[in-house]
Amino acid sequence: MKNDLSLYLEEALRISSEAGAGAMPYFRKPLDVISKEDDSPVTIADRRTEELIRQRLSERFPDCGILGEEFGTVRGDSRMLWIVDPIDGTKSFISGMPLFSVLVALFDQKKGQSVLGVLTFPAVGEQYASTVGQGAWFGEHGLNTAESKPLSKAMVYVNEGDRILAREDDLLSRLNAHCGVMRFSYDAYSYCLLAGGHVDAVVDYGLKPYDYMAAVPLVEEAGGVITDWQGKPLTLESDGRVAAASCPAVHEELLQVLSVDRVAFL
Repeated sequence: MKNDLSLYLEEALRISSEAGAGAMPYFRKPLDVISKEDDSPVTIADRRTEELIRQRLSERFPDCGILGEEFGTVRGDSRMLWIVDPIDGTKSFISGMPLFSVLVALFDQKKGQSVLGVLTFPAVGEQYASTVGQGAWFGEHGLNTAESKPLSKAMVYVNEGDRILAREDDLLSRLNAHCGVMRFSYDAYSYCLLAGGHVDAVVDYGLKPYDYMAAVPLVEEAGGVITDWQGKPLTLESDGRVAAASCPAVHEELLQVLSVDRVAFL
């Protein structure tokens, strides 16, 4: 499998880089924004970027399935399933925030496991990658999560804080009371900071598989833990609530805070 993953990774890195470069001409330019059925925004940049990724993956790996945010699933019964978010952080993209990303994951449906993740941030020139059993990297530099510490001294990033606040503001109060520092953040960059040892935990909400599957091997291969809020492994059917931490001890404390009440999932 090592050789297979190395080949997959090489192509995923190349295709993600090409897709990110293709998205940049649209960045900080006037764009028509369309609201999808779930009220999330989409632009021509999202669609053209996913079209490019799908074309390249299909040419290189015709036996693999593809699940993408904008165009659904093809060859969904294939063992190996590419999971693609062409522009993770469309709201960031359309508002000029440079931390949007191209997310590409490879999911082994027989194992029920994301075995590869590539997270590309074209506006800041950063790319993160991981494969199961082979580590996590920022460029050529290996990644390791931070050393264990009490949650009371931990830096915790909360993604989608506005959505959590709209449903259950008490959760944010609990997190703020139990964490050393709580900061609001968005999108996939938080997981890269976690994998690199800069952040101790990430709480996320309302995600789809294409939002989190690339982050799963990145966090785990760097030494961290990433699950749903109940501590269960993330799957294609997970409810979109994500808890990630630098180590099992911090993760367990985080789950205890999250489990006092369950935020109603939208």
